[in-house]
Amino acid sequence: MATVEDAVEFWRKRKEKDGPIGRTSWYFANKFAEELGHRPVLDLTGADLATYIDRGQGAPAQRREINTIKSIVNYFRKMSGDQPIYMDRPRDNAGRTQWLTADKRDEFLELAPDEIKGLATAMFFTGARRGELCAARLADVDWDKLTVEVANRKGGMGLKRRKVPIHRRVLPYIEDAAASKGRLLFADPAGKEWKETLFHRFWWQTVVRAGLSDFKPHDARHTFATLLVQQGVSLRVIADLLGHSGLAMVLRYAHMASEDGDKAVHNLR
Repeated sequence: MATVEDAVEFWRKRKEKDGPIGRTSWYFANKFAEELGHRPVLDLTGADLATYIDRGQGAPAQRREINTIKSIVNYFRKMSGDQPIYMDRPRDNAGRTQWLTADKRDEFLELAPDEIKGLATAMFFTGARRGELCAARLADVDWDKLTVEVANRKGGMGLKRRKVPIHRRVLPYIEDAAASKGRLLFADPAGKEWKETLFHRFWWQTVVRAGLSDFKPHDARHTFATLLVQQGVSLRVIADLLGHSGLAMVLRYAHMASEDGDKAVHNLR
């Protein structure tokens, strides 16, 4: 039976006949193949795909991912005589920016099990994506400058690398990893790279313990950016730390700075 990986390859060959495939479409297609590649493509339901889509990203990115996934799955379904799958696309105001205050963040980390405490701390204090940190190696650490190089394929086919500062609260976990003479910065309990499903099991346990109803791993990144804005850090600097080439993706945090600006005026002496 044809798998998602087969469907992606079929889609790729068909699309390339019409010209080059856009980098964003490539990214979402490759991600789809990596994460659900073993699943029989004709067994996937609309609910499966709706759950798969990363709802932590903004509405425009969600729509782009949905368009790519629908194109891959439905072309294969039509060729097999099956009905296409319908997926609702979010409106522009449907993007979510969930974040925690510093106190709530610290409470969350206190409740996190030891298995993910180091990785979760790094997510909150570097702003790096979970996948970037899971793939990071000790060889990527600059001990003199206290930075770590992370890489991702978001928005394109090739790897995009950047260096992020190692916060003092993250450093002890990296030192422990170095002492264990492992290869990865943040390994799973077996010493291997984290599988998303295993990480999510520990993460959602912590969400429940913290009394939160909806706090995704990507929201640690939103928390990092929001707290920096509230401290007066410019959106340009935050965009660089998050790995964004432009300001469009960080403008969602601008209103937090405005709120602080109102407070500053009222406190003016």
